[in-house]
Amino acid sequence: MKKRRLRLFLLFSIALNFFFIGGLPFIAKKKFEERQLRPFPTNVALVVQGLDPKDLPAFLERHSAKISEQQPIGKALLRRLRESQVLAYELIAAEPFDRRALVETFSVIRDTNLAYQKVSHDLVAELLEEIEPENRKTVSQYLTKVLNPRTGKPKRDVQYRVTEDSTLRPPRPLQAPN
Repeated sequence: MKKRRLRLFLLFSIALNFFFIGGLPFIAKKKFEERQLRPFPTNVALVVQGLDPKDLPAFLERHSAKISEQQPIGKALLRRLRESQVLAYELIAAEPFDRRALVETFSVIRDTNLAYQKVSHDLVAELLEEIEPENRKTVSQYLTKVLNPRTGKPKRDVQYRVTEDSTLRPPRPLQAPN
């Protein structure tokens, strides 16, 4: 019995060492390389990833100033959005419940989200305007594949997570009135 425990302990120790010595540095290195390749806001990163790699250096040279101008604005809006969301979570749990404050916070969340979307979409439209038509087609196909991987397919495999104590139920199919 002692030998079996010792073997299991050694096996576990070796596995743990492989993970910490090999796995974590590999993951960290990969994440670092990704950040070096994509120092862009998410909206621009999607456009850049859809570009032909040979056109990327010229794209960066022409548009880095525009991208740099937009980043602080987008980051400030995202920070405001996160702060509003945290406030909403706090208001939801607060006693006594303050409906008016929660509705105002939801309004701030909506307005901030729309402002971020406007800044983001304006920048993407400006960048796409200066890309050649064939590259825009490539970006469009990439975005369709990445953002809507199931475009055109019926949603038959939708599953609902319903627990025994859940009050949420999957929607009932529509039935024609009799």
